[in-house]
Amino acid sequence: GVGGGGGGGGGGVFFLMIRRPPRSTLFPYTTLFRSQKLTIIIPAYRGVKQLGQCLSALKNSQYQHFNTIVVDHGEMDDISRFVAADFPDVIRLRGSSELWWSGATNLGIKHALDNNGQLVMLLNHDCFVRPETIGNLRSEEHTSELQSH
Repeated sequence: GVGGGGGGGGGGVFFLMIRRPPRSTLFPYTTLFRSQKLTIIIPAYRGVKQLGQCLSALKNSQYQHFNTIVVDHGEMDDISRFVAADFPDVIRLRGSSELWWSGATNLGIKHALDNNGQLVMLLNHDCFVRPETIGNLRSEEHTSELQSH
């Protein structure tokens, strides 16, 4: 379910789900699972065109119960301006170019968790998801959780 533009660095696809434990055990876990909103974090250093493809693919996802955070850790401000103009619903964080990928990712995760995020998915800016990908991941995660309880 994922394509990529290749390009720099390792050029990999990273799906990492970080689950914050439910705050309350008053409700069945499956009810809490269905209500947990996903936050997709995209660290971006360069590559406005590739980021545009990535964000457009997310916009066309069949599963829409998520927030998106782009962490701009480049030396120029073109990514932040592009995201603000073309994808105003996307949360933009500005980081230093000294953060590299891991620091930008950590900045996004911290922001998500500080704002009551419970599920986090990491996605490289030069990768894009097919319309069914996120829904399939959530469905598979839900099935795995039911089997383990």
